[in-house]
Amino acid sequence: MVLLCSAVFSTALRGQVSHCDAGGDYVEPALLEKPVPLREGIGKVSQKVTTKTPEAQAFCDQGLALLHSYAWIEAARSFHQALRSDPDCAMAWMGLARAEQGLERKAAARAAIEKAVALAPKASAKERLFIALRAEQMDAAEAVTQEREKHEAYKLAIDRAIAADPADAELWILRGNAEEPGAWGRGQVGGVGSVAYYETALARDPGHFGAHHYLVHSYENIGRHAEAAAHGKVYADAVPAVAHAQHMYAHVLPRLARWKEALVQLQRADEIEEAYARAEKLRPGDDWHHLHNLQLLSFTYLRLARYEDAEKTLQRAYAVPGRTPMGDFTHISLPEFLLLRGRAAEALAAARGIDTASVAARAAASAI
Repeated sequence: MVLLCSAVFSTALRGQVSHCDAGGDYVEPALLEKPVPLREGIGKVSQKVTTKTPEAQAFCDQGLALLHSYAWIEAARSFHQALRSDPDCAMAWMGLARAEQGLERKAAARAAIEKAVALAPKASAKERLFIALRAEQMDAAEAVTQEREKHEAYKLAIDRAIAADPADAELWILRGNAEEPGAWGRGQVGGVGSVAYYETALARDPGHFGAHHYLVHSYENIGRHAEAAAHGKVYADAVPAVAHAQHMYAHVLPRLARWKEALVQLQRADEIEEAYARAEKLRPGDDWHHLHNLQLLSFTYLRLARYEDAEKTLQRAYAVPGRTPMGDFTHISLPEFLLLRGRAAEALAAARGIDTASVAARAAASAI
């Protein structure tokens, strides 16, 4: 069982892009526009925007910080809050487009970037550059034909922007994202090529937690687990109130046989997510990250031979609606666990109860 647990955890780590890819309109649009306060513990970044109010600047900065942690819901809320203060803030519209992209709400993302483009003449030259780059990235990511050519053109556009202003860490981060296999890259499947861009971003802005976040992914993807863990620790410490930050540090610790430390981080992420859901009255499944963290938490309990805790955690995950294809797939872990424990009838019943909306989930359930 220990060997199988390690293999399953390893598979989950390799499949992190699917886990972290929030798909479909699974979040109620009203939630994304719910007023939000300025928050602590989410990290500090700042990007100057043209606005009439200090409040819009503050919420744009908050939204940017949340984008760097894939906290799509809270990022969208922050940009909407900025727009309440200043509806003509082009960069708030651009930030909202990025958040909507993360939520896979393509029509909403397109509407937001079009609004940003329309308002760009009121913004600074630097802001117009970022808006144009985001519009080009979206066009390339959504391309039906010539996707590779458009991706290459997007990378060249960032290169030109960096040549004009090499001190801007956000540009280096965008370029690291763009080094991924498609223009859709946002920091999760980087490799050797992306590392140099993120390291340069840190040289330009040593406190940029987003660069540390993306380096965790990149170093883990190329098997440099000690470096990934070092960046993961910095990221987790810099962003203590964000579940994904605690989770990403835990993500790499098992590679170094540090299972007990991973457990602490995953438990911490779970506590943050549970408190967040209670405070914001989220429906189960609204937070895309919750199921992924519960799955890795259960695997860690299993690896540490804490079978009762593993089962309780898997039951919790099973009860959470999987509004994405990956959510369906995550539910397969419970029947797999029951099979491992020799409880075939219960495993079959659990497999039959899964909403097999995705091909992967149907294939896995049929194998039980």
